[in-house]
Amino acid sequence: MAQSKVAVTAGRWQAVGGREGGTVTSLAMSPDFPRDGIVFAGTLAGLHRSTDGGKSWAGSGSGLRSPFIEAVAVSPAFARDHAVIAGARNAGLWMTVDGGDSWFELQVWGNRLSVTAAAFSPDYASDSTLLVGTEGAGLFRSANKGKTWTPVNFGILDLTIVGIAFSPDFATDQTVFAATPTGVYRSPNGGKAWRDSSEGLEGMAVQCIAISPNFKEDRLVLVGTEEHGILRASRRGDDWESTGKGLTDQCVTSIAFSPNFGEDKTVIAGTSSGIFVSTDAARTWRAAEGDIAGVLAVCLSGSSVAIAGCANDGTYAARGDLLHWEPASTGLMARLLVQMVASPDFANDQTLFSASLDDGVARSRDGGKTWEPINQGLEAVQVPAIAISPGFAGDRTLYAAASDGVYRSTTGSLSWQKLVDGLTVRSVVALTIAPLEQSYQVMVATLGGQVWKLI
Repeated sequence: MAQSKVAVTAGRWQAVGGREGGTVTSLAMSPDFPRDGIVFAGTLAGLHRSTDGGKSWAGSGSGLRSPFIEAVAVSPAFARDHAVIAGARNAGLWMTVDGGDSWFELQVWGNRLSVTAAAFSPDYASDSTLLVGTEGAGLFRSANKGKTWTPVNFGILDLTIVGIAFSPDFATDQTVFAATPTGVYRSPNGGKAWRDSSEGLEGMAVQCIAISPNFKEDRLVLVGTEEHGILRASRRGDDWESTGKGLTDQCVTSIAFSPNFGEDKTVIAGTSSGIFVSTDAARTWRAAEGDIAGVLAVCLSGSSVAIAGCANDGTYAARGDLLHWEPASTGLMARLLVQMVASPDFANDQTLFSASLDDGVARSRDGGKTWEPINQGLEAVQVPAIAISPGFAGDRTLYAAASDGVYRSTTGSLSWQKLVDGLTVRSVVALTIAPLEQSYQVMVATLGGQVWKLI
């Protein structure tokens, strides 16, 4: 029997290409952004950094053990201390003191915490204070730059934290706000104890919180909710009222004040359908231009450069005109790719397929240099596995395992058909094609370990 020859390489890798974008969960700008252009993006595929104002990105996660970044914050003294903290899902809190080149873990009451919010004290250079919020374990406070931590949940009834907002005058007023899905809490003593400040938020799912840079004068605090738009705190700070004429999308995920808010009264808000801009202190809003959806994070500099992070679509930026946004994901490789398969006729067709946990299936027809999504008919975006027919060159058949079943394409993945007849467990986690004498057998495994075959 003749044996096929396999080329043996020297073991050196060369970059080919990739698909930019992905899900951006959090953003944080350097306080000196107009000068240094530094901004950090937390994604579900690691931490990324831009040093040119968000025009291009590169990975910034050396030392990080979790790719699932849910919160990021930059020191107010970044120009001197180069400190940034990042919270990860089920992997605690991480810090850099070299501007993001390398990271080390901070021991916050156990290493498996999911850190969902993080903030530096505005007076961090003097008080060394950090606050972090978690999913299910509440708030933790450090007064020595993260060396040791203390739980600070006295007065808090909901231990899942979605946002933290320090008063800009924290050094004198010691005021800080914490948002949970069920309300807002206020601390008058530097985050050591809290009282409920949720009157007017009953029955609303809070998703974010932001505080005016001019808080000492205007006492303005805003929260974004899942279904009730934006609400503003009264001057007393313990009850809330609706604001936001013109805000046509009531699912508000993120809010950012202009650093020059005292003069320009500008606020931007991210929603499930795009960006909204206010230039009258959040009283009225206008929808921004641009095909943006699923905004999860926004940040705004004093130079009128704003950046938005989106689900699946990476980052967008507005430069000067906050009503005009354009894609800005150059170099941002943040997709949750879990598998790649090649056409059996790859030598001729140069075709590759990739599966991801956040963006379905993509195809490359130039050996991986460029990619395009191919999800027509695919109802789920979570695709943990794909398999290609041995006779793909002729039958154009491809299979995909998804969170809601199995899909088959007989058009080279131009469209998909769902195959769930008899499949009593729909969450499919693995898929393979087993060769038979004249054909092949498609087999899958579902969540829990049960194995199935297609008949």
